[in-house]
This record gives sequence, C-alpha cells and structure tokens, in this order.
Amino acid sequence: MSAGRVFLHIGLPKTGTTHLQEMLWHNKAAATAQGLLYPGYVASTHFHAAVDLQRARYDTWVTPLADGAWTGSWSTCAAGRATP
Repeated sequence: MSAGRVFLHIGLPKTGTTHLQEMLWHNKAAATAQGLLYPGYVASTHFHAAVDLQRARYDTWVTPLADGAWTGSWSTCAAGRATP
C-alpha cells in the first residue's frame, strides 16, 4: 500500500466514536479492498489504544490488552499493514 493520508477521529464522549469504530470494523474487508487501512486485530483495539494513551484518566479500565495498544496501532498504520 502506498503512503497516503491519515484520518484520525479523536472522539470526545458522545461524538459518534463508538458507532464509527463499529461500522469501520464490520466493513473492514470492503474498506481494505478499497485501500483503507483500519488497524486492529479485534473490534476493541481502538478502545484499548485510547485507554493506553490516557492511562491516568481511565486508570480503572487499564487491562493487559491496553498495554502497548496505542503504539501497536500507530506502528501498524506507519507500516501500512492491516493488523498489528
């Protein structure tokens, strides 16, 4: 995949973030076929990445799945591959 643009939705609560993530996840194959990279190996990868990035704010939600989730997602995008 060639280098392209990155679209990053940084959603505050009630801005449609969860809906956007669910729609992209459920249509991942079709999006990939059209050249859209949506990283993650499970649907909740983006949630875990947000928790990883904001550990102090979401300290009660930190789980082993959050460890390194942000870095993994970013690395996946930088490398241009669909799963970390």
